[in-house]
Amino acid sequence: GEKSKYLTDLAAGPDGTVWVIVGGRSVAHYDGKAWKIFKEGDGLDKRYFMSRIVFVDGAPMIPHSRGVLTFKDGKWSNIPGPRGSRIDAGRDGTLWITGSRNVVGMKDGKFREIKGPGYSIWDATSDAKGRLWVATSFGIGVRDGDKWVMRQMSNSDVIDNRFTYVVAIGNGGTMPAEVEKKSGGLRGRLEWQSGDAVANADIAICGVAKFF
Repeated sequence: GEKSKYLTDLAAGPDGTVWVIVGGRSVAHYDGKAWKIFKEGDGLDKRYFMSRIVFVDGAPMIPHSRGVLTFKDGKWSNIPGPRGSRIDAGRDGTLWITGSRNVVGMKDGKFREIKGPGYSIWDATSDAKGRLWVATSFGIGVRDGDKWVMRQMSNSDVIDNRFTYVVAIGNGGTMPAEVEKKSGGLRGRLEWQSGDAVANADIAICGVAKFF
């Protein structure tokens, strides 16, 4: 393989073979006997920036900055489209591409962009009812019709605001119950090392995620 390159992602295919994105620019495949490297001019028609491998119907697919790379019969081909970093399959056959604040659905080679709830979306999928579920940087959400419903630490009992993956089984279940929470407050004194008070300063409070 390309020993001088770092590994961007690694995934095991359903047939037990190994797929690796090398340095974000090439793809390596190990079939149990030998490695095969796909790169620009050798299996790939262009230079792509790739970050993640996913499997849809047993075939590897790689979302990238120009669309989606698909692998069939030993060859890679590109479906031009919007930029993405991850793909998940919905129960209706739609492939959901994420990597920004919006979600892109891909079906029959066509793309449809859906405006997200306003946060960075890490993962998306759809349930048997056609509802779109998303894992975001600020909560978990579901889109039923044209309306987003979000659950975060501020309005439910979820233990964190950052969600990385979401899976919909059957009808997708229900969202965590909405819980009314009282607003909090902070009071204190900001000082210089000398002990003098810091006057007329803008203060930003940054949230800290909990880990269990």
